[in-house]
Amino acid sequence: MDDMPLLQQARKKFKNNQAEDALLLCRKFVEKIAYRNREKLHGELLLSEIQIALGKTKESLASLERGVALFSISTLPDDKLQVLSTLSYRNNDLGLYQQAAKNWLKVGEYSAEVGSVDFFIQALLGIGSLLEIVEEHAAALNFFNQAELLCTKSNSDLTLTRLYFHIVSCYLSLKKYNKAQKYLTFCRENDALSMVFEFEASMFLYQAKIYRKQGQVKKALNEIYRGLEVAKKGLEAWTHSMLKLELGNCLIADKQASKAVELLIGANLNIRGLGLDFIEQKFNETLSNAYAQLGKFTEALVCEKVAHSIVLNLIVKIPVGKLECDYFSSLSKQQRLLLIQHTKIENKVLKDQAEDHHEIVERLQHDVFTDPLTEVYNRRWLDDELNSKTEDYALLMIDADHFKTVNDDFSHQIGDHVLKRLATILSSEIRPVDSVTRFGGEEFVIILCETNYQQVQALAERIRSAVEIAYWSDLLPGRPLTISLGGAIKCSGELGTLGELGEQLLKRADSALYEAKRQGRNCFVLQKCNE
Repeated sequence: MDDMPLLQQARKKFKNNQAEDALLLCRKFVEKIAYRNREKLHGELLLSEIQIALGKTKESLASLERGVALFSISTLPDDKLQVLSTLSYRNNDLGLYQQAAKNWLKVGEYSAEVGSVDFFIQALLGIGSLLEIVEEHAAALNFFNQAELLCTKSNSDLTLTRLYFHIVSCYLSLKKYNKAQKYLTFCRENDALSMVFEFEASMFLYQAKIYRKQGQVKKALNEIYRGLEVAKKGLEAWTHSMLKLELGNCLIADKQASKAVELLIGANLNIRGLGLDFIEQKFNETLSNAYAQLGKFTEALVCEKVAHSIVLNLIVKIPVGKLECDYFSSLSKQQRLLLIQHTKIENKVLKDQAEDHHEIVERLQHDVFTDPLTEVYNRRWLDDELNSKTEDYALLMIDADHFKTVNDDFSHQIGDHVLKRLATILSSEIRPVDSVTRFGGEEFVIILCETNYQQVQALAERIRSAVEIAYWSDLLPGRPLTISLGGAIKCSGELGTLGELGEQLLKRADSALYEAKRQGRNCFVLQKCNE
């Protein structure tokens, strides 16, 4: 592990539940190793995660604020959004709700600028959840409905699930149990989410709430106990506390108020000091109900007063009117920008995909129509080309002289190298408008756009000479390589006809090549139309 970069070592230690060791390594990285802003930013982000795991919420907040101070024009959008959204969560954990709201608004504005749908949804969820804290569920639902409209453009099951849990919670509070069950069913049908302990526990939690609200207490208790089993694997304080709270409510509904009181008092002590004041308020409300069921009205009144005091404090801390009006209006405007930016990103992706597809098609066409050894066109391409050509043109049929002896005397491997070099020479001697094809074996065909007898003759002679004088000694010590060429120019047809077919022209060029061989090889023969 010593050879591993320090930040990577810290991540590995943290993943292996060695948070204290991870903290020391991460601090060393941030303070002594990292010198680029992005490295420091990633270090502070990991440091904040480790500090939260160790219960150091204020230190975690400080790490994230240092991360924000590192922002520059070169900071990557995802890095900036990750730090800002995490900072918003930390503000919320510490009861700094106004600061959390401001940071969520920043997340929304910046994610709209860069077209990040998932972070924009997180901003909507963050502000909506603040309204949930003060029981403004209808107002919160407005934010969540806006987020749901964007979910078709999100690729994250986790984002969608978080949204659905918030919607379920709102519908439960608004006593719309069938709607709550519909959204929860969407979550429960996603098998992948059972791999995330927080989500698995939350499914049991909300299902228990629905059953309890519908009067199915035994079913509710069964669900909550299953959720608490998941909690043993390790959950965030919020989820674990909400499971205990719901168990208290279920016990009260099952006329087990004494058990509920014992449970709630112990659980309430555990959440004090964590900044989860809204959960503390819920615990006191439920504890008041438990005491009332036992006839202990004095204790019930004390708990009710504590809960009421927390509510009043939360109302002061959370600017409900500003969130409902100003923030909702601002994010609605930003959402239009988000959709424009996201559409641009989608169009770019589609364009890139189209270009990639075009490249793939071109590569496939290249593979289909190219001889793999010589990298010139193959017989399939030649057949297609000759069948489709309507204009006048000429063909040169070329054969390497005595090529069988090359394979016999020097090996087939050397023969392949000779053919590759021959194809290179042929390609270099023709014009851009002409084409070289490997016809088969040691035979090649060149399609010439030129139809003047003298120019075809001159071009063929130049090619023949280039092959004869080329350097072959490295491949064929002690012997040269020559070629024989046969040529034919397409014969024009009568007025209104296409003239000679490609197959016929190829046969005449082949006949001319045979004649060149008969004349002693290393020469060119051109067959005219009347011959």
